[in-house]
Amino acid sequence: MRILVVGSGGREHTLVWKFAQSPGDHEVFCAPGNAGIAQHAHLVELDAEDIPGLAREGASQWTGRFNPRSMDEAAFEALFEAVA
Repeated sequence: MRILVVGSGGREHTLVWKFAQSPGDHEVFCAPGNAGIAQHAHLVELDAEDIPGLAREGASQWTGRFNPRSMDEAAFEALFEAVA
């Protein structure tokens, strides 16, 4: 599973840290992240407010293993807009 955490503060660092500790086959990404987060996740050079950019990244990383529903860039953008 691939996990994308959006943000660069203390809450995001805690989430990334806990995901990195959890057992299982997963990769953790964070956009934009920070130096501390980089110790536990792959940083994605996108601003947390860049909804179209986050949607592109989500669509490019989508494997469908966790949720087999088809997700394209437009679906990710709608999802990010809904929770932003």
